[in-house]
Amino acid sequence: PNFDVSTKEPAVLPARVPSLFVNGAQGIAVGVATNIPPHNLSELVSGLNAYIDNPEISSRQLMRHIPAPDFPTGGLIVAGDSNLRHIYKKGSGA
Repeated sequence: PNFDVSTKEPAVLPARVPSLFVNGAQGIAVGVATNIPPHNLSELVSGLNAYIDNPEISSRQLMRHIPAPDFPTGGLIVAGDSNLRHIYKKGSGA
């Protein structure tokens, strides 16, 4: 409910694009760390459209739309394409 209990407020506000993937995030919780790199907005929207059109899309097909993170200040991925595919498919990597 809101401040005077006259109406209910939504638990989650909808968003057109998941800003977490556009802006990236870093954090440490109880024994768990996360580091989500930022991604290119137009590539992310292209990937979302492909997923909406085909919810069974494979990670390899999705990577045609979202090939890699986008580091706005410059960056180099030294892990290689196969490791990047593994990270995108499994959701974690070293």
